[in-house]
Amino acid sequence: MHIDFVFPQNNEEELIGIASNFGYSAVCFCYEPTKLNANSIQKKISSISLKHNLKVYSAALSDEKTISKAKGFDFIIFKANKDLRSNLEKFHRKIDFVYGAESVSSKDSMHNRNSGLNQILCKMLDECNIKLILSFKDIITLDNKKFAQFIGRVKQNIKLARKYKLGVKLGSFAQNIYGLRSRHDLIALLIVLGMHPKEAKNAFIHTHLKININSN
Repeated sequence: MHIDFVFPQNNEEELIGIASNFGYSAVCFCYEPTKLNANSIQKKISSISLKHNLKVYSAALSDEKTISKAKGFDFIIFKANKDLRSNLEKFHRKIDFVYGAESVSSKDSMHNRNSGLNQILCKMLDECNIKLILSFKDIITLDNKKFAQFIGRVKQNIKLARKYKLGVKLGSFAQNIYGLRSRHDLIALLIVLGMHPKEAKNAFIHTHLKININSN
């Protein structure tokens, strides 16, 4: 019942084998839609899922320029930018997750953290049933200067998500087996970042996801 989101580099078989050992019952392989054909990805995934006792999904990591090419994937992960509000208004029917809101602004204001989300955006996400997705890879690859700022923004967005009842997911976003972590480790991380234990556990339950091949 638990899912991880990974970004394979033609190493899907290797990643899914380790994911199973780490307690996941599902894996979502994420790709940039301009680099790979969705049909070939689905064929590869179907072949892999037959060999392993895991449910396998696919996702396209897209922005406003590439979302039109993200067809045939189970999910669309939209990379946040400064025009997130207008992009949500335009593409909300296609988007399943928003990623990277914490990295949109380079600087915080004097009194607030520019976490990429606000009241209006949170209400839009809630109304459109779009979830936030956080990346463990982003956290562990930050340098010391940016780490505290980024973590502060993540904590703020977790608070906003709770206030506006937004779904939050965390994926390892691993590109190789060394980037994978057990769900227990990632649950512990979310609790440290401010989630209640139940919220942290729900961040990995894939039955909470709406599975709908994006073909529009």
